[in-house]
Amino acid sequence: MPEESLRRGSMWMISGQAVAMAAQVVYFVLIGRALGSREYGAFVGVAALVAALSMFSTLGMEMILVRNISRDRASFSTTWGHALVISSIGFLLLLAAAMLYAHFALRPELQPLVPWIALADGFLGKLVQLAARAFQGRSHRGLRLQFIDSRFVDIPADGDLRADRPIITRLGLHAF
Repeated sequence: MPEESLRRGSMWMISGQAVAMAAQVVYFVLIGRALGSREYGAFVGVAALVAALSMFSTLGMEMILVRNISRDRASFSTTWGHALVISSIGFLLLLAAAMLYAHFALRPELQPLVPWIALADGFLGKLVQLAARAFQGRSHRGLRLQFIDSRFVDIPADGDLRADRPIITRLGLHAF
């Protein structure tokens, strides 16, 4: 059974990467047609700069998150908080470096794109990666959601949602 679980998890990861790659292809083709060759080159330069700088913006907190959650599930809240703080500070440094680059290297009409690209790729993209790593650290037993009123709902890894499980109508998800 563990081999089947590994195979299924691997297929989900591969298919997720394939969908992300296909979305990027569509994204770049549409932007390339809309901007033209010169502006597209500047856009790709900024996107590459943000991508290169964003690799360092979280200081490896994704892997620390996986390590801590897989060892001790109770450490999720603390580790998640640290990851968010470090990611936010890293984003601000990334934004400052990208804006400095844009000031010297890009035409004035392209400079307003820089904060948006930095926000999308450098901050929101990293938050998605952090969340994915949190699920990865928690993956072998399913997902456990804790609501503000302290009721729990267990969603097993196989996705079996039986009718005898409580239905939670309140929102306020704050931790695993």
